[in-house]
Amino acid sequence: MPDSLYWVDLGALSRADFVDTCQQQWDRERLSLSASDRSVALKECDDTQAAVDALSCQEIIALYAPTP
Repeated sequence: MPDSLYWVDLGALSRADFVDTCQQQWDRERLSLSASDRSVALKECDDTQAAVDALSCQEIIALYAPTP
C-alpha cells in the first residue's frame, strides 16, 4: 500500500481488520449463493485480484486516496 494511503481510507483500522471484514462479508454473502454463483464469484475475485496487482501505486492512489 502506498505511504500516502491509510487503512482508514479503505474503511478499515488495519490490514488485519480489512481482511477480517472482507472474510466476514464473504461468509455472509456466500450463504445465499448457489454453487454455480459461488464459482462465478470466486472467478471474479481472482480476476479482480489480478487487475489490482497490475495497478501502479499512482493508479491505486488515484482510485482510493481521499480527495482534498
